[in-house]
Amino acid sequence: MTTARSTHRSDPTRIGQVRPSHLVTTSGVGAVVDLPAMSVVVRGLDAWSAERQDVILEPRLLEEVRRVVGDSVRTLRSAPWDPQASDDPWTRVGVPVTPFPGTRRGGAVVRSDEQRLHDIVEAAAKVATLVARGRAAVDGDEFLQLALLKLVEVIGEASARISQELATAHPESRNRTWRS
Repeated sequence: MTTARSTHRSDPTRIGQVRPSHLVTTSGVGAVVDLPAMSVVVRGLDAWSAERQDVILEPRLLEEVRRVVGDSVRTLRSAPWDPQASDDPWTRVGVPVTPFPGTRRGGAVVRSDEQRLHDIVEAAAKVATLVARGRAAVDGDEFLQLALLKLVEVIGEASARISQELATAHPESRNRTWRS
């Protein structure tokens, strides 16, 4: 697993390791991978360097993939790797990742105000969708009640952690009375 150390694709930095088999099961594209020092998301295939992938010659597997996915699949390829890092396929460097969910400071994950505001807006939109079902639907569905409770919790947690700078810049958003 690598994250870019600079803007050059040929300059990866090794930040952790995952077995190759995990890339096709639990740690594939879009998966959050918990490494010792940080969590990362495995980036999409569009970020994988095709010239750093070995072609996998498995005709029966390719035939089955084409049957399920379609004929657009021309070849099967391994995960990308840096040929200068190691000749050992178990220690190759090269699967691109992105830090998740934000930056770390002193071991703690720090989300930006923009990310927190996005969380608030997204949760509020989901609350609006769920309560639009009506009072009877909410009263009669414990799972719906729990979902609403969790969404309100997300809104409260995110709003409580908005930076002092943003709160000062927008005093109208503080000290509002919540009504039922």
